[in-house]
Amino acid sequence: MYGLFYKSATVNQWQEYYKKNGFRDRTVTFENRLNKAIEYFDNSRDLLQKNGDVHTITNVYLQMAFTYELMDNKGAACAAYDSSLKSEQANSKSNPDLVTIVPREFKSFEHGISVFKSRLGCKV
Repeated sequence: MYGLFYKSATVNQWQEYYKKNGFRDRTVTFENRLNKAIEYFDNSRDLLQKNGDVHTITNVYLQMAFTYELMDNKGAACAAYDSSLKSEQANSKSNPDLVTIVPREFKSFEHGISVFKSRLGCKV
């Protein structure tokens, strides 16, 4: 949740507040909040892997990709999109009855990742 919070538009909108008052985690500053978001996502991924929650890891990788995009780190964003897709494909293979819900504008999870990667200029 902290990863999502640190990358949120709300934090960006209230940047003067957070620059003045900081965050609960005192190692986070407004300037390093996106790097800290990635740290929280990394920790989440590790805990999810440890506990066998492969379905949620797909979304963690996706959120990492979005965060890397905000950081202007195209290479890391493209790699995180690839990891998210691989995770979803592995999850679908091992749980064929589980459906990944995607926004209406995408035909499938794979199509959504393809759109995101194309927009960013990743190899598709």
